Amino acid sequence: MNYFIKKNIIPIFLAIFMLSSFAYLSWTEKQQQDLDYGKDWWSAYFENPKNDSFDFFIENHSEIKNFHWEVYVEKNKTYESDAQLSKGEIKKFPITVSDIKDKRITIKISGNNEIREIYKIISQ
Repeated sequence: MNYFIKKNIIPIFLAIFMLSSFAYLSWTEKQQQDLDYGKDWWSAYFENPKNDSFDFFIENHSEIKNFHWEVYVEKNKTYESDAQLSKGEIKKFPITVSDIKDKRITIKISGNNEIREIYKIISQ
């Protein structure tokens, strides 16, 4: 037995080291893929950026719960509302705007003194 260990100490050590490294790396990678673990961010985006729809989503992965959004046609505010989203929640907001040909539609979303802005221009 003692002779076997002396002869194979390097391969045994390498096997133990590799297994422990793989276990640690898989554990850290799983944490990295979790959108909420140790992260603090939120985003706003259109449901489909290429069509005529102005429906948008707010995706919250932060501690912020209260959001305020405003819709502008050119520079005129047409809609505004408040929304509450918990951490990890994604919420869709349907928007209906008429007479939009060649006009810039801007949606401003604010949460806890952070502002995000998305816009579309529909050319027909």
